[in-house]
Amino acid sequence: MKTSAAILSLLLASSSGPCIWDSDTLADELRGLPDGLRLLTGRWHRHSADYYAARVAKLPAQLDEHDGELAAYDDLAVAHERLGDRDAALRVMDRKRKALDALAEGASEAMATALREHRYRELANRGTFLAHAGRFDEAIESLEAALALNPAAHFGRERWQIEAIRYVAACRRDPSLWTTHDFLSFANVLSDAGGAPVTGRSSYTAQRLPQARVVAWDELHTAVVGMLRFGGLEGAELYRTLGDLHLAKQDLHLAWWAYGVALERGHAARESIEAARQAIVEHWKEAVVHNRRKLAIPTDDEFRRVRASAARWLAEFHRLEREALARGADVASDAVLKDLLARADAAV
Repeated sequence: MKTSAAILSLLLASSSGPCIWDSDTLADELRGLPDGLRLLTGRWHRHSADYYAARVAKLPAQLDEHDGELAAYDDLAVAHERLGDRDAALRVMDRKRKALDALAEGASEAMATALREHRYRELANRGTFLAHAGRFDEAIESLEAALALNPAAHFGRERWQIEAIRYVAACRRDPSLWTTHDFLSFANVLSDAGGAPVTGRSSYTAQRLPQARVVAWDELHTAVVGMLRFGGLEGAELYRTLGDLHLAKQDLHLAWWAYGVALERGHAARESIEAARQAIVEHWKEAVVHNRRKLAIPTDDEFRRVRASAARWLAEFHRLEREALARGADVASDAVLKDLLARADAAV
């Protein structure tokens, strides 16, 4: 077991955290969220299964020897989650909670502050794992407790993650809600970009209540993109909501692409999303006639080609990452990651 001073140094050096947290997340946040083009085409990096399998192989022994290395619990739990073993991920969070309780006894003020951050991470990770497992009530309870500890969570993800979970849970009880709302309209939230799309069609049909909360478009967009990038699952509802946000701002190409990804990922509101997407195409066709100028209108074939190319790119990145792991390279470092991404770009 490390000394209290050593543990405190470790805790303070790694303080921060979003809705799903491991030691890669802060570095990835500092690198920035993927831009709209990369996010919607799918050409943005995600670590391979081999990367997480290496952590699962290494970290248990490290924790057995140094059970006060709290960040290692997050790394191990997230690795299990990425590999689809949610029960194992939750068991690791149980171990972290016990370690936190033990360290809290007689902790100094400085250590108590650092431990509070790690309690936030444990609750945030636990809530995300539970949500992915469909245990929505437990997930909301854990995420609300995380927010109580850290109301200024990164990108506002936990706040909006809770709203998304409530919506999905409600849709499980009443599937008609998939076509009458997206998760923001279900929460009675309106972006400050407005709600009337230029095409006259959005992906849902509900009228918002007159008491709708108006929230900055940038906050909503950043939260949705952040959940897609860091939440662990590229959910169809998040892509549908991203399309609605872009449509509200009249970013028609980005809306069309986002709706396409939502359909590709099997969103339950297929008919209404297809209608909204087709309304964008009809608007473009009318613009061509009205303005007497040729307009490049994307097609479904182009969409499929681009998405397939992005899938090949990601497969190539994963191949290169596996090779680098076999060489013992630190594939999470900026220098190695930059090289791997550049080589994947050159290959595909």
